[in-house]
Amino acid sequence: CSGCKIRNIGSGPYYDGLCSSSACIFIAVEPTVNGSPTCSSNSYWHFVLHISTASGKATYAFLLAAQASSQDINIAGSNSCGFSPNGGVENLHFVNYAG
Repeated sequence: CSGCKIRNIGSGPYYDGLCSSSACIFIAVEPTVNGSPTCSSNSYWHFVLHISTASGKATYAFLLAAQASSQDINIAGSNSCGFSPNGGVENLHFVNYAG
C-alpha cells in the first residue's frame, strides 16, 4: 500500500492472545490493501507486528508517530501469517514515509 494512512492500531492483552509470540500489535490502513496472501483472512486488520524485539519496538514507535501526525506511509507485508495463526493477519515486512 503506497501513500496510505494508518486507520487503527490494536494492542494489549486481547491482541497478544491472537499472536504466536504473545507480544504484537495489529495494524489497519486506508485505503484497503490489495494482494494479501491467502493466509490473511481477517477483513479488518491488514498487518501484524511482533513487538518483543528492539526492531519491533522501533517500528511500533514509527507507526504511532505516523498515525499521530497523519503522515502518508508505504507499507507492505511479508506474504506470510506466522505471527498470527489465530488472527489470520499478514506479518508486516516494512513501513516508511511516503514521498
